[in-house]
Amino acid sequence: RNEKVVNCLYQNRNALFRLVCFPWGGGGSTYFAKWGQDIPNSVEDQISRSVVSNSLRPHESQHARPPCPSPTPGVHSDSRPSTTLPPSAHINHLPLLPVHAIRLAGRESRLEEPFASDMNQIVDEIACALLPIIQGEYFAFFGHSMGSFTAFFTALHLKEKYNLEPVHLFVSSLSPPHSKARIHLHKDDLCKEEIFYVMKKVGGIPDKFFDKKTSPEFVTRLLADLHILNDVTSDIPSKTRLSCDITCFSGSEDIPLDMEAWKDVTSGSFDSFVLPGNHFYLMEPSNTSFIKKYITKTLEISAFTS
Repeated sequence: RNEKVVNCLYQNRNALFRLVCFPWGGGGSTYFAKWGQDIPNSVEDQISRSVVSNSLRPHESQHARPPCPSPTPGVHSDSRPSTTLPPSAHINHLPLLPVHAIRLAGRESRLEEPFASDMNQIVDEIACALLPIIQGEYFAFFGHSMGSFTAFFTALHLKEKYNLEPVHLFVSSLSPPHSKARIHLHKDDLCKEEIFYVMKKVGGIPDKFFDKKTSPEFVTRLLADLHILNDVTSDIPSKTRLSCDITCFSGSEDIPLDMEAWKDVTSGSFDSFVLPGNHFYLMEPSNTSFIKKYITKTLEISAFTS
């Protein structure tokens, strides 16, 4: 069952971490699954498993507050200076970070399955599929757009039901569920024309997507996801619900977002980056490279500071 829900193209069972990626509305698993091909080659420092002692086990770890890697030009952050790993940790081309991309019902190899009815159904299915992969392991979540909500609610469910929590939650291009800056669509507005209008406003979608030849299957899938996203409700948390660190990414030309409000949901540390581009800024190769380096460096430092 987990292979149906979780797509991992590049396995590494001896890796120190597992990165789980959650797709945007209407999206599939392929884009993020391919991240596993070049993440190991995109970082300057790799951790040798021989460097990590048996004391570095998830159940004994404390959530670290790792310094961020030095930002690239055009990146805005209040991050702390980077830390250099010890010389013994420098190993080239060691596969460190297998990427497990979530595949929701109604797309790719699950095309014949009905769409989920709500976020709870999505989270329950993902949690069951992830348990054999993440139990006893360090793991982190990355979600883009709708995937930010899916990642957050999955992390919350795992913590409350199984006492499991990612060491880091990375969210992208979506205000948190409790934010007043969230875009809410009326039920009557959730039609093809209205959705296209919103997507044009968001930006990052090729013009050819909006012509009459657009795949009806994709439109149906997108509408199903947006219905779920639109129905998610959450009050301002009276207390923090997670303890992991959170990092936010967003595009400089995206619609106004309240990424700072993500700090309300955790007692861990918080960082935020604004990268050049629109809602799908992460498609820009330089931004993709920065995100991969940031994630890998953050998890490396987490291992050494645990």
